[in-house]
Formats: sequence, structure tokens, C-alpha cells
Amino acid sequence: MPRLSRRDFLARMVGAIAGGMAALLGIPGAIYVIGPSQERTAGGWVPLGPVEDFPLDVPKLVNTTVAKQRGWVVEQQELSVFVSTEDGADFVALSDRCSHLACRVRYVEETEETSGPGFFCPCHNGVFDAGGGIVAGPIPRPLDQFETKVEEGQLFVKEA
Repeated sequence: MPRLSRRDFLARMVGAIAGGMAALLGIPGAIYVIGPSQERTAGGWVPLGPVEDFPLDVPKLVNTTVAKQRGWVVEQQELSVFVSTEDGADFVALSDRCSHLACRVRYVEETEETSGPGFFCPCHNGVFDAGGGIVAGPIPRPLDQFETKVEEGQLFVKEA
């Protein structure tokens, strides 16, 4: 095996040190610059108000604003849900958006199809029952349901 000259040895050492320093500084710098663009805000718990504000057996539409972060940008988005309860303890939160084309649905006291209360989508005459299930129309799936919890008398929904 041929011996390295002093000049070749120093050139290789300087190259190795420079490469190591570039990796030590470059990788964290790249993560700092690119990382936030890959982050998505996970769904958190959103307060809707005191449990006393929700009447029994009649869904109440609640509108609130949620901050969503995508990369460096923080946007305020509206979250609207129909909240209902039969006993004042167990709550059901349904999206106000039709699962067909995301039109806003409205609560109606009685529909011909359900012979009782339900939700109506005016875009394509979609009908949901009071629990958000499909009754009529070109609807592919039931209304989206949010997870709920009660803490210290406040109702929260888990953002999707």
C-alpha cells in the first residue's frame, strides 16, 4: 500500500472536517427551514360553552372560531356544530356540513321522510335523521360526528 504524502493527508483531514461541519450545521438548518411546512395542527379540544346553554331534545347550532397552523401560516377557521342532548349529560355534536358537497344543513322540526325532526340539505334535497343518519338524497355518508367531553361544566368538542 502506498504511503500518503503529508499534503494528501492534510487535504483529506481538512475535507473530512469540512464535511462534518457542513453536516452538523446544514442538517439542523434544513430541518428548521423545511420542518414547519410539514407540520399540521392536530385537532384539539374546542370549548362550546356551559352545558346549561344546550336545551334538551333540540339541537343548537354553535359557531366558533379555531386557529389552524399550517407551516408558518396561522389561519382562523369557522367551526359550526349542532349540539344535542337528551338528558343534559350525554352530548352529540354533528357537523353542519352535508357529506355530499359540504353545503350547510339546517335543523327542521319534521320532514316527510322521517316523520319527525331531522336535518335538511337544500342543495340536493338531502335528508338526515336527528342522529345524522342518511334518510334521502344523494348523500354518501352520515353527518360527521365530533367527540365531546364535559369538564367543569363546560362542553368541549374535539376538532377533526
